[in-house]
Amino acid sequence: MSIVLASFEGVECVSSFQEIDTHVFILNSIRKSCSCPSCGHLSSRIHSRYIRVVQDLSIQQMSIHLQLQVKKFFCDSPTCSTRIFTERFAWLQSYQRKTNRLQNLLQQIVLSANCVTASKVTELLRFHTSHDTLLRLLFKMELPTPQNLIRIGIDDFAFKKRNRYGTLIVDQDTRRPITILESREKEPVAEWLKQHPSIQMVSRDGSISYASAISEALPHAQQVADRWHILKGLFDALKESVNQHIPANWKKTEYVQPNEPIPVVRKTDSLRESHEKQVWERSQKVQEFVRQGRKIAWIARQMKLSRGTVYKDLQRKQKPDFRRNSILDSFFFCHSALEHRRKNCR
Repeated sequence: MSIVLASFEGVECVSSFQEIDTHVFILNSIRKSCSCPSCGHLSSRIHSRYIRVVQDLSIQQMSIHLQLQVKKFFCDSPTCSTRIFTERFAWLQSYQRKTNRLQNLLQQIVLSANCVTASKVTELLRFHTSHDTLLRLLFKMELPTPQNLIRIGIDDFAFKKRNRYGTLIVDQDTRRPITILESREKEPVAEWLKQHPSIQMVSRDGSISYASAISEALPHAQQVADRWHILKGLFDALKESVNQHIPANWKKTEYVQPNEPIPVVRKTDSLRESHEKQVWERSQKVQEFVRQGRKIAWIARQMKLSRGTVYKDLQRKQKPDFRRNSILDSFFFCHSALEHRRKNCR
């Protein structure tokens, strides 16, 4: 019994078997004819058949391999130089051992990380690919061709510091790099700019070679300084203006230590003084209610106090002092008396 797979056009599944962590599908081509890739002539004369082993996306932690039987056809066109050709499939490129959807997934992975890390990720996804293969895949990718460039930025960078420098060109609208030139000299930059006459504005640094290259290749383009050099120029101008109004040498001011010690206010002292103030204000309010003829029970309910606290507030005649007494306080009086007696004896 054969099964036609919707994902793989032009083939049918004949059978399948499972190995250790691998599932293999046997596929046969169902095409009766095929067009020659060179001249487009439709041919139905079969030359031979052979087996291609192709890897596909994994399913449920199982690596998927396809054993595909492919046909070779004769090209009967007398004007075509190709005599024998292999049939093509839309989901599989020529000479490839991975399906197109697996190739696209590998491209996304290798663009998101370095090749060594991407190789470890593919091993976890059950379609292990070496970092060398991923590197070759990366080099085969075609870079998007920039079209209708309007605003670009040019700056130099170091391949090897103090030895070899290049030029990086960036699209200011998309903020993506366009190309990298092997040198920062005038000639290669001017040659590249002449190939893009639609450019209207170029952001650059203070390089003379870049300025002359832009003026030669794009005389109509507006040249502006990049953000870093604008801020640097602003800082240099501000620094020069400040130096004109402020002397470079300052007179040293001698610091005179005051004779009186600076009082040190502890955090606990400030909290205690704040609490004393709140208690004294509350006591005055309670005494005012009593003078108005209010009863003790009413005052306690109104101010949410106990009756004992209300009676204490009524007896308070001055601001309270909640400082704790020290065990050394009793000796301070003796010390003061001795000091007073010593002074009188002199």
